[in-house]
Amino acid sequence: MNIDAQNVRRNSLLFSALETTMQGRRSAQNVVEKNYNNLFQLSRQKLRERVSEVRNKFQKPRRLKVASKKVLILYYSKSGNTKKMAKAIAEAMKSDAINVTVKDVRKFNVSSLPDYDGIVLGSPTYFSSMAWQVKKAIDESIVHHSGRKLKGKVAGIFTSAGTSRDGNDCLKMLEVALGFHHEMKVIQGIVAHGESDREVEKRCQEYGKRLVKEIEK
Repeated sequence: MNIDAQNVRRNSLLFSALETTMQGRRSAQNVVEKNYNNLFQLSRQKLRERVSEVRNKFQKPRRLKVASKKVLILYYSKSGNTKKMAKAIAEAMKSDAINVTVKDVRKFNVSSLPDYDGIVLGSPTYFSSMAWQVKKAIDESIVHHSGRKLKGKVAGIFTSAGTSRDGNDCLKMLEVALGFHHEMKVIQGIVAHGESDREVEKRCQEYGKRLVKEIEK
């Protein structure tokens, strides 16, 4: 073998060794980079978990909404007008914070009146006065008078009448019974007379919202 052939062979071996070395370095570098990326991802995950733990520790717990107030809407209705008013008032008052019960006065036992935070009483107007069915319930509520069990509770009153004068007279009688005798906080009532159903419904809903504000105080 001449000198040139030996040089070619030697150079070939050197290049081969160099290439092997470079491949080894690249392989080692890839392993390092892979491990570094894995470590970096793991660190980020751990950091997110820690941040989440800290946030949960200091974050205020979410409160569940529960009905904290109970309202009774008690009515008598012969033609259906007063019943419509009762339902419209009830719809305006219902919420997560207020539980509304609507009852025909003839099917209600007055013994449970103190269980409610607010009482709304409705009657048709007959000769400037309330219906006898409503008067009967008021008379029976005397069992709560001596103990002042209804004192301070919010009261609403409403009536359907032929004229505003007769209706206002009826409201005065309801206010005397609930406000003066039972010492309830009576919110000025409403009279429906000669208006369209839509107008009456709107006024009843507005009245219901006024009652809610007073009850939630």
